[in-house]
Amino acid sequence: MPGDPFYRSKEWVKMRNKVRTKWQRDGKPCSFCGNHIIAGERTIVDHVFNRKLHPEKDPLDESLLVLCHHSCHSKKTEWVDYNKRVEVHSDGFPKDSEWS
Repeated sequence: MPGDPFYRSKEWVKMRNKVRTKWQRDGKPCSFCGNHIIAGERTIVDHVFNRKLHPEKDPLDESLLVLCHHSCHSKKTEWVDYNKRVEVHSDGFPKDSEWS
């Protein structure tokens, strides 16, 4: 959410960079499609649980963040918005989606 001030906070930027660096260093694949993430490819650090729907979850908890391709995140967002479903499994995949 580009307009959300949280995503401009120093804490988020630091955590986002940490997660991105660790995932790429460890060679972890995209959390949605499972394909390799190539250096320089557009990626998104995504919250496993929607921040607005789960305010009880710490949005800076590294264990609740995943890295995915920008295009995979867009597909997830479109699917969630289209189906008006925002719940996801603990692995970050939307319930009843093509990734389940």
